Amino acid sequence: MKDCNSCRYRELTIWEGDPCERCKNYDNWKPEAKLSDLWDKFMGKRLVVNCQTEEEAKKFLEYCDSKGLKWNGGDSLLRGTLYQGYGEETCYTSTVTCGNKEYFEREPDFEVVTYSEMFGEGKEMKIYKLEEIVKMVRENPNLEIEGREPGEEKFAPHFFTKDFINKEFRIVQQEVPFLEAAKAYDEGKTIRCELNGVKNIYDGSKATIEIKDQGMRAISSGEILIGKWFVEDAE
Repeated sequence: MKDCNSCRYRELTIWEGDPCERCKNYDNWKPEAKLSDLWDKFMGKRLVVNCQTEEEAKKFLEYCDSKGLKWNGGDSLLRGTLYQGYGEETCYTSTVTCGNKEYFEREPDFEVVTYSEMFGEGKEMKIYKLEEIVKMVRENPNLEIEGREPGEEKFAPHFFTKDFINKEFRIVQQEVPFLEAAKAYDEGKTIRCELNGVKNIYDGSKATIEIKDQGMRAISSGEILIGKWFVEDAE
């Protein structure tokens, strides 16, 4: 089985030159890590996994948890990593226990593999900008993506679908002071006043000495003092 670097789609057989079935990308298949074989050896108590960072430890234990494993005392693997005890030498067994890499390397019955070797994560996945993701989702609505907020370390599933990016949007008009609206009117722009649920339009292209609305009514003192003003032609 192979994983696609773009959408993480997993496929059993990939022929040379074939694109990913999900995102149709030809270039994103990463080398087979033989995860199934290594996992079988791990579950057969012949292999231990060395996690060289706490982040790797968390990800590995999350994977083990998804397979139904628990700490040998019966606690959930998500309660903690025990990484601080051994640091980058931390190794996990399928029982599940935690030990020092040096100890397992001395034991002839165990093979030690790193987290990266087991899961084929030798290089970071590419990070995309919003405009790139929009284009990819338009081309492939089934694309699974992850996102994170600025300053955050972890990515989380993000439901950014084609239905969303194909919606139509408009800019909400911003209220402006009366004097700014009057200046826009003087420049030939259309302005609008909202007061007590009534909307009056003032067309600057038809400006006269008096500011009059669509019904040829002169602007009122109430509109000037407490009305909400908007420039219709504002971008």
